[in-house]
Amino acid sequence: MPEALPDYRNLDVSGEAETAAARMEARAQEPASAAMFDAMIRPLLDEKVVDVLDIGCGTASLARRIAAELPSARVRAVDKSDTMLKVAARLAKAEGVSRIDMQTWDVTDEGAFPYLPGRFDLIVSSVMTIYLEDGEVADLVAR
Repeated sequence: MPEALPDYRNLDVSGEAETAAARMEARAQEPASAAMFDAMIRPLLDEKVVDVLDIGCGTASLARRIAAELPSARVRAVDKSDTMLKVAARLAKAEGVSRIDMQTWDVTDEGAFPYLPGRFDLIVSSVMTIYLEDGEVADLVAR
């Protein structure tokens, strides 16, 4: 019988954040993940990209890759799971990528957005949007 998937909607409440982080990070280290980054994200990265936001970052594998590619960019990563962010910070430190600013934020609470209103040059999300309703995704993109 396959291993049950963690409840990604409430990882801190369910106590499954560490298990989910290990699963996410293992997936992020697979060659397919690097190939997807090369095909879908790397072409977007150039000298004009200065401010980056990774929404629902999980272990921040995408933010870490972007920070490594764009050493002068400000990379910010948000997730609603405090435990996920602790794992992400530990991984970033181990990789020597200490300049990613990581903050707790539930995307459904616009008023709690941890950054000043402004324009990001690139906004990415690799795992979060599947947990939102269609209207919530449309609203997020519009913002």
